[in-house]
Amino acid sequence: MRSFVCLLILAAITLTGCGKEQQPSQSATTAGSQPAAQGINEKDREGLTPLLRAVKENNATEVESLIGQGADVDVPMESGVTPVMIAAGMGNNDIIRMLAGKGADVNARTPGNYTALMSAALNGQIETVKLLLELGADPSIKNNANMTAASYAREKEHKQIVDLLAQADGSEKQRRAK
Repeated sequence: MRSFVCLLILAAITLTGCGKEQQPSQSATTAGSQPAAQGINEKDREGLTPLLRAVKENNATEVESLIGQGADVDVPMESGVTPVMIAAGMGNNDIIRMLAGKGADVNARTPGNYTALMSAALNGQIETVKLLLELGADPSIKNNANMTAASYAREKEHKQIVDLLAQADGSEKQRRAK
């Protein structure tokens, strides 16, 4: 049951807002300039900043533009989900690199202590798991359900990710012991 609830929460991370029509003020690229009716870091009625919306839409060009305009790369949704978490669940490594390059926290946590690494592991995004580990994601973080990224990968039978995370977690523990 705990896993089912966690899966629902993580699914909400990647699916919130999918299929909704885009309003003209919601896209800097569509409008060809900065969002006029919405400030660069201001949330719309759905609780999304232009950057959060662009990440959810997998629009790397718009993400790059918004970052260049000074968008906050760590601003969360109402649920605490950050742009890196959204991109991780979708396996969009280009967007993750852009966000991390501007200082996004790859270990940011929702109020339930879910992380981008958990989202990537749950969704079988092995290349994203590798990237997040390279960027300093901590595989030992446990959420409020006492689950780690490896726990999610194990439940979904993503064996390569389980092995990768076990190796990374061992390295992290050795580093901390020094």
